[in-house]
Amino acid sequence: MTWEPLANLAQAATAVKEWTKLMEADQHKLTAMSAEELNAMHAAAVAELAAEGSEAAIHSVAAVTTKLPGVMESRRDKKPTLKLQKRKKVAPVNEEMIKKVAPVNLLYDISECEFEHIITEVCRKEGISKSDVDAVLCSLPCETFSHGDASNMSRDHHHRDHTLPDKPPRSAESCKTEAAMVKREKALMHDEMAKNVLASFIKDRKDGFNYELVMENPLGALRRRPYMRGEQIEKMLTRTTVDYCAYGKPYRKATDLWTSFEWMPKGNTGNGRCNNGQCGMGEENKAGRFKHKVVIAGENARRLGGKHQKKQLWSLPKTLTEELLCAVQEKQQSAVSDSQSTVPVTEQCPTTQRVVIDLFSGGESWREVVESKGFRYIPVDIRPLCTGGKSR
Repeated sequence: MTWEPLANLAQAATAVKEWTKLMEADQHKLTAMSAEELNAMHAAAVAELAAEGSEAAIHSVAAVTTKLPGVMESRRDKKPTLKLQKRKKVAPVNEEMIKKVAPVNLLYDISECEFEHIITEVCRKEGISKSDVDAVLCSLPCETFSHGDASNMSRDHHHRDHTLPDKPPRSAESCKTEAAMVKREKALMHDEMAKNVLASFIKDRKDGFNYELVMENPLGALRRRPYMRGEQIEKMLTRTTVDYCAYGKPYRKATDLWTSFEWMPKGNTGNGRCNNGQCGMGEENKAGRFKHKVVIAGENARRLGGKHQKKQLWSLPKTLTEELLCAVQEKQQSAVSDSQSTVPVTEQCPTTQRVVIDLFSGGESWREVVESKGFRYIPVDIRPLCTGGKSR
């Protein structure tokens, strides 16, 4: 995280708004500090917030700033305790700019990355070598791949042609309105991004970079797409299906996972599946049928609700991320000597911390587990085709 206003634009529009609310003197003080001073100050502020149990506020610029020692006193309305040199007035952030960057989640627009070079571009912008990367996590937007998209065909509100077995984007001829054409374009974009991730992985493996790949998407149209079923991909990736209820979620959500390593899911059922109620996230009804406590779609009384409903649906269960990351670590540790010998000498760069890149990071459900394992976590996301947040 950075306290530079422009850098915060790439992290969150809300952070930009919070920055503009700071006293001008505080802005001057923060921007004058070195990166080392800011990192140390931020780490101390985060630790204090965490101790107070304010985990949700840790990434809030305003919340962390109130904890910064020497910047301001305990109350925001008091004057700074330090005398500051006069500087040019900090211009407020243009509201129109905030509206434009609001759909951007984190770092880079994946949809604009050069074909076969997604990881290359991320590493270049982050100043790291691809040989530093242990894993690439990829949770493609599921909006156009979802089972629910098929139910929208009767309303001409669908992205794909679900009458065909490979679920291609709807044809241009079927788009009679601008809104329908936007749906088609989004499906095309999601297909191209998926193909780019796979092509980047294949090229990097050929070039001797042996990071692991984990692709995730709710069971739906993605498994039907030709680029996910080619002979080369099926040799390099293994597809496994799990149910989120087997990993502690109160609802059943079947999800496909493609991994570059052999992995046997466990969860709380032994195989990562619901197994007709072995997950324990519900009870049998009078007819003897198992019903989950919560459903994603169906009767309103059991529907998932709450303020952060979408975030709950997008996020992967923590225990699932732990299982997958442990499998990544085991695979990488067993192949350390081989990977070092195959990486080109010009790309070998000693590092004290291994890297995990999270493509289409959304709510960053991987962050906690990744960082707890000692990895550097790099979240990357897209600018959605339409206004609004990412659909997972």
